[in-house]
Amino acid sequence: MNVTRLLAVTTLVLFASPLAAVCLSATADGLLIGNVELRPGVFTDIHVTLMGDPDREDCQVTIHGGPYTAETWRPYAEALGPASCVLAIDLPGHGLSSVPTGIVYGELLLDDYVTTVIAVLDALESIDIEPRTIIGHSLGGTVVQMTQQRLIDAGTNLEDAYDISEAILVAPDYPAEVTWAFVDSGAAGPIIQSFIVADPVLGNIMQISADVWPAFFFTNLAGEVVPGSPTPAEIVARGYVAPGEPELAIAQLLGLPPFTARPSIDAGIFNEDEDTRLRVIAYENDGFILLSETPGLYTHLTLDDSLECFIGVYGDDTT
Repeated sequence: MNVTRLLAVTTLVLFASPLAAVCLSATADGLLIGNVELRPGVFTDIHVTLMGDPDREDCQVTIHGGPYTAETWRPYAEALGPASCVLAIDLPGHGLSSVPTGIVYGELLLDDYVTTVIAVLDALESIDIEPRTIIGHSLGGTVVQMTQQRLIDAGTNLEDAYDISEAILVAPDYPAEVTWAFVDSGAAGPIIQSFIVADPVLGNIMQISADVWPAFFFTNLAGEVVPGSPTPAEIVARGYVAPGEPELAIAQLLGLPPFTARPSIDAGIFNEDEDTRLRVIAYENDGFILLSETPGLYTHLTLDDSLECFIGVYGDDTT
């Protein structure tokens, strides 16, 4: 049974994951994977938005950055056209996915996001959808790296477990083994801390309002908002903004207290022996993920000094 069939008959599918029994049901624009166990006693419902044709054999599953939602992938899916297939995950508490039960939202970790991705891949496999590509943007790029690391630690990998033949990291954050000037200089901590708020329901979160989005995400190296960037009103209307990013997930990403380092990723987890080809994309005017530093990430992950599948994107609007 594929998604088209599921959407047509709104059938409830039950299956057993390695973590818990979850339920899979249709929504107006995708799938809801209910009762995903992130850790013992911690559960969430995960929404995956379907953009395009799920009957294709080259579907792509995507993981947004923080504090984004799955809707930030819609312009990409529209650029590919209706004959493509993009399955965009809303991480817990983002977009159409629920906040967790068992802990407050602000206590979620990147490890919980990895569990989410594996649960989604298991769910898609249960209805005979096997994406060939996984794409992660920014924080989502770290989640892709950590997912591959977890699978390798368990004796498998993205290719062997899920037939994923290509991984793409778009402006990805860096693990502990790769130089990251924004963090290593000490600049990241005060900037992030200025956006931490204590929400009475969600707990401590990094909250960036739509009004701040253009200045935070769409400025070039000179600090100017580039022409063509969406306005705050457009950002809200398009559903791009999550309530916030859990403080602990951001702290883990950047190696801020209570963590002593960024996540550790083994060298060569995407080398040719692991079968999944890696592409890494970086942008000339990105002030957080520098184009000059990102080849170091690509080489660390692939052991490829030739940078064959590293892609630099140049131009005044490449934020």
